[in-house]
Amino acid sequence: MSGIDGIKTNILNEARARAEDIVSDAVSRGADIVAEMRAEAEKEGQAALVEARKHAFDLVNRANSMAGLEERKKILAAKREMISEVFDRIEMSFSRMEPSEYAGLLASMAVSAGSEGGTIVFSEHDRQYARSVFSMLDQKLFVLSGDYTSDIPNGFMLCRDGVYTECSVNAAIAEHRRELETEIAGILFGDGGAQEG
Repeated sequence: MSGIDGIKTNILNEARARAEDIVSDAVSRGADIVAEMRAEAEKEGQAALVEARKHAFDLVNRANSMAGLEERKKILAAKREMISEVFDRIEMSFSRMEPSEYAGLLASMAVSAGSEGGTIVFSEHDRQYARSVFSMLDQKLFVLSGDYTSDIPNGFMLCRDGVYTECSVNAAIAEHRRELETEIAGILFGDGGAQEG
C-alpha cells in the first residue's frame, strides 16, 4: 500500500500545489480586477464630479444672468416711470397756461387739423374757451357747435363730412409721445434708455 499511498500522496500534493496555484492566480486576478474596478470607479467618479461642477457653474451663471436681467427690468421700469411723470407734467403745464395762450393753442390745433374747416364740438372741460377760440378762426370755414362732449378730456372734436378728429392736448401729446420719449430719455439719462428691453 505504500506505493499506492505514495501515488495518492503525490497526486494530493500535486493537486494541492495546483489548487494553491489556482487560488493564488485567482487571488492575483481578483486583486487585478478589484484594482481595475477601483480605477474605473475613480475615473467615473472624477467624470461625475467634473460634470457636477460644470452643472453647478452653469446654474450659478444662469442665476447671475437672471438677477442681472431682473435688475435691468427694474431700472427700465424706473426710467419709464420717470418719463411718464414728465408727460404728466407736460399735460398739467397746459392747464396752467394763460387763458388767451391756451385759446390760441386750441385755435392753431383747429387750423392744423381742419385746414378745410369743419364743425367744432368742445369738450366739457374746455367749453369756456369756445367763443375765444372761434373768434380766432376763419368763420367761413369753421362752425361752432352748441353741443359739448365729455368723450375727451380737453380740447375739442373737429367734425368734417361725418368724420370726427380728436383735437385734445392729450391726443397731440400721445401722437408725438414715441419720438418725444427718446428725446426725454436722452435728456434724463443721457443714453436713450427708455427704449431698452
